[in-house]
Amino acid sequence: MPKLLPLTSGYRGLRSNKQPAPDIRTLPLPDELLMSLPADAKAYDVLVQTGDQVLKGQPLTNSDDFRIPPIHASSSGTVTDITSTSISVRTDGLDNSVTTQPMADNPSPRQLTKFAHEAGLIGHGGAGFPLAAKLDAISTKPELLLINAAECDPIICCDDALITAHADVIIETIHIIARTYRIPEVVIGIEDNKPAALSALQTALQKSSDAGTPIKMVEVPAIYPSGAESILLRLCTDCKPEKSTHPAHQGILSINVATCYAFGMALRTGFACTQRVSTVVSAEGRVANAALRLGTTLASVYRAMHQREAVEQGLQVTTAGQMMKLDATLSQAVTQTTNCITFRHDVQTAEPPKACIRCGACADICPERLMPQQLHRYSVHFDQHQLQNFHIDRCIECRCCDVVCPSLIPLASQFHNAKNKIKHNIGNENAAVLAKLRYDKRLQRLTSSSRGKKRGSKKPPAAKLPQDTRKALIEAALARSRSKKDHDGL
Repeated sequence: MPKLLPLTSGYRGLRSNKQPAPDIRTLPLPDELLMSLPADAKAYDVLVQTGDQVLKGQPLTNSDDFRIPPIHASSSGTVTDITSTSISVRTDGLDNSVTTQPMADNPSPRQLTKFAHEAGLIGHGGAGFPLAAKLDAISTKPELLLINAAECDPIICCDDALITAHADVIIETIHIIARTYRIPEVVIGIEDNKPAALSALQTALQKSSDAGTPIKMVEVPAIYPSGAESILLRLCTDCKPEKSTHPAHQGILSINVATCYAFGMALRTGFACTQRVSTVVSAEGRVANAALRLGTTLASVYRAMHQREAVEQGLQVTTAGQMMKLDATLSQAVTQTTNCITFRHDVQTAEPPKACIRCGACADICPERLMPQQLHRYSVHFDQHQLQNFHIDRCIECRCCDVVCPSLIPLASQFHNAKNKIKHNIGNENAAVLAKLRYDKRLQRLTSSSRGKKRGSKKPPAAKLPQDTRKALIEAALARSRSKKDHDGL
């Protein structure tokens, strides 16, 4: 197996001692589920009403757009409330399911893409990109299937546990995707601090009877953020995707290993995605991996982990691991992108940021080899031209620079806001260009129409008469004139 040299940058505070990940435990079924809805309410139809009885796996929404996968009930119960952001379901404890059929053998690319959409699958790695949209994009010219098994955060170990327990499902799903879309190259990128997961994948690969596209496994260094899509592509392959478009539109299908497992279970059972495995860190610092129903509130997760009710005062709740550390509330619900939940008590108030001392630590650790100190300077004063000159679009917001900054400057947040401003400005500029084009075309139509009317109002030139006829007409006119004068004189 190829083993690459360590990254020259990135954060190295990982589980370097290769300790095994905790086994996956199942938490009790919650009393209430909060199924999150897509942001664009016009893009989907809600299929249920308040008071309806629903079954586990029953679709609650529907959309024909592959970018808006349907939402499914993750347990049986009664719909108690429907808002613009969520559907509440009070569970009945029975966990009754809809009747399903597994996917037929040898499906066409279109059938498999549609199945991924109907199963409601989105990326489990954090970005949440709809799987069906990715499959649809690469179906015309597939080049590479990259399985991302490098979760890389210092705390998160749910993928490690998932691979160790279900490597056979993952390998089987990889073969189905590669065979259906005729992908010529398949690579699994896995960190070198996961010996149990790596051994499980190798064993499953040896037992697999599929003789299709060969699967190459590449060990990547356990350095954050080796699991970022652009970094992993650089480590495992020779591909250099363009930044202007999504890799899927360039024939590169990058799938998180947890997404691959969820897809495989859907193919085996015909069942929609209703749960995911997440790493949960208790307030006492205990790390566990738990199979969580989608829609479970973080308050319910806290209650199951600590055997007591959560008290919001003095409790900090974050998701996405130690590095990304996204602030959350107890009322939030588990979604397909919730790969980690951390509870902490008595968190000290962070010190206010100080002025940048231009030490260069952020530039040394940046995995994209950017110059964060310059990006900070031009983000504060928002100089779009300079921000683009220093390639802010390549920032993956991994927060490595935040960790090492001695001035405690929230650099990643600044860069995120600056990128949003640039995106907004570019959108306004494009809208202005389109408006100008529409105005010019309208002016051109009006000018052409005016010219046509002027040309149509001119009378056609009279045809020339023979000379004898003209003389006869003139003499007749003169005769009428003389006759009239004689009549007036009388």
